Amino acid sequence: EASYIETNVQGAWNVLEAAAAAGVAHLVVASSSATYGIGRQWPSDYLPVDEAHPLRPRGAYGLAKEMIERMARLFAREGGFTCVCLRPTLIVRPEREAAFRAQLALPDPDAASPEGFVDGDGVRPYGALSPTRIYVRSRDAARAFRLDLDYEARAFDVFNIAAGDSIGGDSIGPGHHGLDSPLA
Repeated sequence: EASYIETNVQGAWNVLEAAAAAGVAHLVVASSSATYGIGRQWPSDYLPVDEAHPLRPRGAYGLAKEMIERMARLFAREGGFTCVCLRPTLIVRPEREAAFRAQLALPDPDAASPEGFVDGDGVRPYGALSPTRIYVRSRDAARAFRLDLDYEARAFDVFNIAAGDSIGGDSIGPGHHGLDSPLA
């Protein structure tokens, strides 16, 4: 837990400081939907969850991401550059997509996966995922970061990133990047 704070927060500070010193005009920063702190035990205040939802991170990872967003806002305000923080949801790599979808389809989110069950790539899922779990494909998350390099931002903006076929579809939030690409 301490390494999340040490590495992520200090590392982000170093990058923000270097960007300001170098005269960078626009920066895209990786945050996370973990800043919301939403889970089975901690439901959201409302649906769909948008960028205005209160941040209540659980654990060091989400807290580090919230701290990074706050630092980015400060540097954007005082450093003379624009900054976009992207909050990707669970990033699913192509080789794990079949297992992820199989886990979403399991009926009981608290149950282990059925004995002998393996997905198309031979990996046994860990068990069912929450039916409200939102995700983004890794290639689409990368595309969002690339697109935001050219985004004409206000001094500071934050956007959720989720697949258009996640729970909630295009109603995830008004500023989300609902990215879709064909299934591999």
